[in-house]
Amino acid sequence: MSVRKTGLSMMALLILVTVTPACKTFKKAYPDQQFYLLEVERQGSPLLAGQSLVLEVKPIEVAAAYQGREFVYRQSDGTMTRDFYHGFFDLPETLLTETTRLWFSGEGMDPVVVRTHGPLAVTHTLQGRVLLLLGDYRAEPDQGVLKIEFMLAQQQDRKSIPLFRRVYVRSPPLADAAPATLAAAWNTSLAEILAELESDLAGLYLEPWTPPAEEAP
Repeated sequence: MSVRKTGLSMMALLILVTVTPACKTFKKAYPDQQFYLLEVERQGSPLLAGQSLVLEVKPIEVAAAYQGREFVYRQSDGTMTRDFYHGFFDLPETLLTETTRLWFSGEGMDPVVVRTHGPLAVTHTLQGRVLLLLGDYRAEPDQGVLKIEFMLAQQQDRKSIPLFRRVYVRSPPLADAAPATLAAAWNTSLAEILAELESDLAGLYLEPWTPPAEEAP
């Protein structure tokens, strides 16, 4: 091997040794993804005790802008962004539907809550639609916004008779911009909304469920 080739080889090895550690500085560490639940805890006694209903809680719909597991933010310049690293453990419509069903079928609640039509004749249906679900960071203080519309209908003679419709809004201030703080605010707001919805329904006259008459032999 000539001296020239040996020199070139040693130079290439030196460059490789010198450059390789430097390349490591270009590797970017990405944060781990974190996921949160929408879950509530009842405070106080149930208000629908004593009402014999068969309530079908239909799947809650979510406005297109807030579908998906990623948290949605409204920034100070008015733009909307999605947070790839922080989001819901499942789709928000799934979490909201299950939470609402559990709320109305908890301990001390008399309504029979069903997912779909079954052997029991449904007396009432509850529908919900999420209109806003976002962290609003346009101005101080930051806010965790939750806006839901609920509709109750009575089922009679294969007809759906609207009984109640209301939009509930909560936008509490956030102590900081942490995603965990936003998730906690949504859970608090959801519990307040469901409690207020229950109070509104308790003030209505809801025709009770009566078992079908047995056919004469």
